[in-house]
Amino acid sequence: MAGALAAAHKHGIVHRDFKPPNIMITADGVVKLMDFGIARLPDGMRTKTGLLVESPTYLAPEQIVARGADPRSDIYALGVVLYEMLTGVPPFRKASVTELLNAIVTERHAPPSAHDHRVPAVFERLLAEALAKHPDDRYQDATELARNLENWRSLPRPTPEELAALRTAPVRELERGPIPPATGA
Repeated sequence: MAGALAAAHKHGIVHRDFKPPNIMITADGVVKLMDFGIARLPDGMRTKTGLLVESPTYLAPEQIVARGADPRSDIYALGVVLYEMLTGVPPFRKASVTELLNAIVTERHAPPSAHDHRVPAVFERLLAEALAKHPDDRYQDATELARNLENWRSLPRPTPEELAALRTAPVRELERGPIPPATGA
């Protein structure tokens, strides 16, 4: 999945709607990224305007606060999918969409081990970077994330002190951008 995003990003395409229904696996195990219906293309054009969000769970904080999307927004969404794959639940579950969007922008996700103690600690570090609230604190390139995911067994295991720091570091939030005008459907 990270490789598919890296390939799209290399060609200047930001998917903007990365979520499980848009991931397909062929019979021979090849992962395909589908539905570029709201993608931003290299020339700045979008395949669709007037974004209707059906899956707010996968939105990056910058998309919620109206700062736009770039490849790091797709990396955030991939982090949500990875978290869900490892734990069986998304990083944030709330009673309303408003509470969910607020949590995505302001709250720290629970460590994956809080849901399943068998998740290797190295994934806590990978997810902390993939799910960082501020895009500058996130993986800057899906290729780097793909490389770390492929080689996770050889990555250094975080120490208990590093894990504690990941769990307690201040959350750097985004400043809210101007809300774009509503567009007709």
